[in-house]
Amino acid sequence: MSSNERQPQLSQPFGDSFQSSWGGEAYVRAMQSETLAPYTDDELIISRLTSPSRLFRRYPEAQAIVEEALLTNDDDSLVAASELLYEALDLSQPAAAPPVARVLSYLNMANSAANTKNRLLGEATPTARCNAVVGLVGRKIAASVTDEALDEYVYSTAFLAARIESMTQGKARPYAPQYFYETKLEALLGDLQNRRINTEYAALMPGYDEVTPSPEQITADSATTRAVFGEILANRQYGLKLGYKPHELGGSLVFGPPIADRISTEITKHKNVHPLMLASSDVATIVHSYRRSFKTLKPELISHQGRSQGFSYDRLGLVNLMYLSNDGELYCDRAGNTSVRDIFVRANKYTTYRQFQAEILAGYFDMTQPAEIVNAINRTIAPASASKVDHDPTQPMDIIHKLVVPRVRFIKQNAELVTESTVDEESATGNHRTLRFHGVTWHRRRLPDGWTPSPEARELAASAGVALRDNETFVREHQRGAKQVGEVIGHHLFQR
Repeated sequence: MSSNERQPQLSQPFGDSFQSSWGGEAYVRAMQSETLAPYTDDELIISRLTSPSRLFRRYPEAQAIVEEALLTNDDDSLVAASELLYEALDLSQPAAAPPVARVLSYLNMANSAANTKNRLLGEATPTARCNAVVGLVGRKIAASVTDEALDEYVYSTAFLAARIESMTQGKARPYAPQYFYETKLEALLGDLQNRRINTEYAALMPGYDEVTPSPEQITADSATTRAVFGEILANRQYGLKLGYKPHELGGSLVFGPPIADRISTEITKHKNVHPLMLASSDVATIVHSYRRSFKTLKPELISHQGRSQGFSYDRLGLVNLMYLSNDGELYCDRAGNTSVRDIFVRANKYTTYRQFQAEILAGYFDMTQPAEIVNAINRTIAPASASKVDHDPTQPMDIIHKLVVPRVRFIKQNAELVTESTVDEESATGNHRTLRFHGVTWHRRRLPDGWTPSPEARELAASAGVALRDNETFVREHQRGAKQVGEVIGHHLFQR
């Protein structure tokens, strides 16, 4: 953000309390911690990173299963190796150990796994399978950290990343050995930071549960949510565009398209990232921004874990980041390892989570339907705002039934209106416009009378989780327009 651009303050419960807590006293405590003081010595860090793995010496079966995973081609062996390595790491460096010691043991284990790969397959061979084993262990570490230890893990990991980065100065990258550790710390720190920011977000959200929900109730509620959101996904008219809606607590909720395909396209070119590390079930990126409105946003990708993966955080004014999964639940990470729901439950705010989730599900529905459908729904039901729906605060799922379910019911009861909205404007009128070169998201299109979708169209729709009607076809994502007229350099953010 430029110095002359003043950051607006969110309404309570956000505002100063959130902005000051991130990077505040917890950071100072971590940097002054006696456990970090010895690691200002470069030689000590290098020796801890590169010494023969004590974990492999103590648990030879761990090395054996890593070798098996590297020499085979199935994904199950990678998962099994990561699970055994995590168990061994947990035994050698239990959760109660200082975070800096546990993270260093993880990096030492990663180094030993890489050396095993080089010994078995040669240094010039791709490192995708080795990176998958190590990366899956890192995800387990990030997901297993307790809320109480999260701050120290974040800043201890950031401290180590900064120390190792300083060692790479003046050396050729990415070939410097330290770069290997930087990438592992980068991924771990990203997962930890997302957990921390969602934990802070839950703490600042209003409302506490009057009755603690049972695990059985939470499981049943999640099953209901999954079924309702499944209907929303199956009845989408468009792929998700970039849009936003103001939030009653301040700022806006920004809905961005899933970024898995873009990541896969860019990263797999390097042959060092395994598909397991790209697998995700996210259907949307949800950002709570302190901004109330937007005009355009350049199609830059989200800077996450040091790589381009979505839209730029600093242009959005990030307050929180989460991922909407195809089961209708919210997660801190694309892989679905850390549930936002569980964070809210631990904060005694399960009802608050369901209300917030209902608003996101209703917003997602509105973002993937034509404007005329959304307007008709808003006239007969209510806008996608939990505050405008009369619901029972003692019944967590009441808001889902009153805000989200009626939207699904409307689509089913007004199939003719929905079908009319899928007519392609140019095909219907015969008018063709010369447009600037731009990207077009996938969408349904109404077919002429008597026509039916082709098997290929049905297959493409099914791969997107969409159920075509008999008089519809599926138009895949594509580019449109003429570069001679110019190229679109910014997306218009629309509001529902």
